[in-house]
Amino acid sequence: MDRLMEESIASDFEDMVRLAASKMAAKNVQEENIKYAIRLRNHGGRTNNGDGGLSSVKGSDNTIFTFSTCSLSFNGTTLTRGQIPIILYYSNPLEYGRAATTKLEQQARNTALSMTSAIIEKTSNLMVIAREKADDVPSADILSKSCIVTTLLPLVLAHISPLATSDSKSAVHILNLIQELLPHVAALNLMSQSVSLNNKSLISVSSCSNQDIIEYKADTTSHHYTLVESDHPYKPSTVSNYRVLFPESVKWMSLDFDSACATVQPEDLLQLFVPALKQTDRKHFSCLDDGETPLPYWPVLHKFSGSLQWPTSSVILPGNEVIFSLETASDYLKDERQSAYGFKCLVIGYEWPPESNGSVNLELKHLEAELSFLDEADIDTEMAENTASDIFMRHGPLLSKGLALSSPPTVHQALDGMLPYR
Repeated sequence: MDRLMEESIASDFEDMVRLAASKMAAKNVQEENIKYAIRLRNHGGRTNNGDGGLSSVKGSDNTIFTFSTCSLSFNGTTLTRGQIPIILYYSNPLEYGRAATTKLEQQARNTALSMTSAIIEKTSNLMVIAREKADDVPSADILSKSCIVTTLLPLVLAHISPLATSDSKSAVHILNLIQELLPHVAALNLMSQSVSLNNKSLISVSSCSNQDIIEYKADTTSHHYTLVESDHPYKPSTVSNYRVLFPESVKWMSLDFDSACATVQPEDLLQLFVPALKQTDRKHFSCLDDGETPLPYWPVLHKFSGSLQWPTSSVILPGNEVIFSLETASDYLKDERQSAYGFKCLVIGYEWPPESNGSVNLELKHLEAELSFLDEADIDTEMAENTASDIFMRHGPLLSKGLALSSPPTVHQALDGMLPYR
């Protein structure tokens, strides 16, 4: 399909340039899959068309203009006789690319939510049946050891949590799913707890002739914590080791680094170490060569340096011991603008209930804790508060008298922007 765009400029060269510039004020939107014939007519003793035109010209954004001989030319102008001297254009490929990316992201969200909805719906139906059969069979014990509770649901909840915290519509949908599943999980835990108390099936720990009864709870609190930090500022040309050792009852640790952690030079590094496996633990992992001495500690994670390489979220490490090794070089940069804060880290140790027949339904209790955590993450409105505060600061006078609504909007109406105006 051809379209003709014609502009006639009759005057000397200076007037032609001025008039051509004025024509640029009215934009001409080009459509796809359409071939345009541009005819430029100029009159005067001077022209700027030149000779030996190119058949194709590439713009700065990789847009390619292809020129060919047109039968609409009055005097048979061809590429060898010259072509249009200047083309002023703009394009928005980034906007189109962003729109396509947004559409793909929305499709991915819908697919993930659809799969999650199907899994949680089937799980809810299964737990309803388990509650109904609780008097006849130990349904809570059976469910607690099933793959749907030990593997499938934890993986689904772990992978769906970033979606819940990044997209408000998805967060509302996931909240509804949690509201559907959480009551059944909590009810099964309460039923199993009451049965265990009636049967006196608490965990017993024997020590010599004395017997202490300890009831372990699957909570996320801990009495084991310490704060590890270097000198502020840290000393150059030194190696400083900081060892954290918790009791044997601690099975895993979480490390939270302060946001001020920084080093001046790339050679100033912090490395974390955990104890190597004991000889009894390494009997199935004999990867060492004959005569090779095993390392007492293993390095974990990468080395931290600068101000941007430090973890921004909690780091989980197994065991009850960790070593912080800060190695610093001589201060050859002498850059006072860089921070020589060093590091500061809060280490929390968590106990784990011992494996015993008395530990009933730990998997269901962990599932309840995971659902509660995801529920709290969904209702965190910090991002929404920042957006609302920014809008109010910019358009406060427009919203000072409120909105003329016929009824309070629902959550979905507010998210979609379809408010019930009068």
